Amino acid sequence: MPLNFIFDFAGTLADLSPSSAKMLKDFLSKEYSLDIEEERAALAYDCVDRHLFYSSVNIKDQKNKKEFYKYYNDLILKNLGVFDIVNNSDNQLFDYFVSIKRHWVLKEGVRETFKKLKQSGKTISIISNFDSKLKDIVSFLNIDEFIDNLHISQDEGFEKPDVRFYETFFEKYGLDIKNSVYTGDSYELDFEPALKIGLRTFLIDERGRFVKRDNVIEKIPDILKLI
Repeated sequence: MPLNFIFDFAGTLADLSPSSAKMLKDFLSKEYSLDIEEERAALAYDCVDRHLFYSSVNIKDQKNKKEFYKYYNDLILKNLGVFDIVNNSDNQLFDYFVSIKRHWVLKEGVRETFKKLKQSGKTISIISNFDSKLKDIVSFLNIDEFIDNLHISQDEGFEKPDVRFYETFFEKYGLDIKNSVYTGDSYELDFEPALKIGLRTFLIDERGRFVKRDNVIEKIPDILKLI
C-alpha cells in the first residue's frame, strides 16, 4: 500500500457554500425572473472550468481579478444561452458574488478517511492552485492536524496543469512518486498532468462524467477500497 496520499483541495476535499450554481440560479431568478435549474448551471460551470481556470499565480490584484471574472461570467451566461438577456456589462455578477458571504465545507467522509490514513502511518499532503489563505482554511476546517505538507501554487510560482508544480512538490518534501497516490477532481488540471510524471492518480467524479475511465471514484472514502 502507498505511503504518501496527496490530494487536491477545492472540489476534491471541500466545496464553497453556497455553490456558484446555486448563487447564479438565485441571481437570475431575482434580477431577471429566469428559472434556470441548479443542475444546468452546475453543468455550465463544469464546461467553462474545463477550458478556463483562475490563476492565483498570474492574477495579482483586484483589477486583474475583476477582468478575469467578467470574461469568465460572460462565458457562463453564453453557455446557458442567456447572455443577450442578462446585463453583465458592469460586472454585476462579480459584484453579486462578492456581496454573498461564502464559506468552505468539508466533503462527506474526508475527516474519517484522513483519520484512518494517519492511524496506518500514512503521509497526507495537499497540493492546490490557491493563495496563501488556504493555510487558514485548512485550519478552519479542522483538518490541519492530519496534513503533513501543504503545497500552494501562489507560494511556488507554478500552478496546475504545469507538471513543474507536481515535480517541485516531490523535490521539496523528498517523497517518492512510486510510493504515492494523488486524488483530484479535474481531468485537465489534476488527472492528466499527474499521470505525465508517473504518479498513480484517481479522479473524483461526482457527476458521472468519466465512469468508463479507469481510476475514477465517486467520493474520497472510495480511495481506501481501491488501494
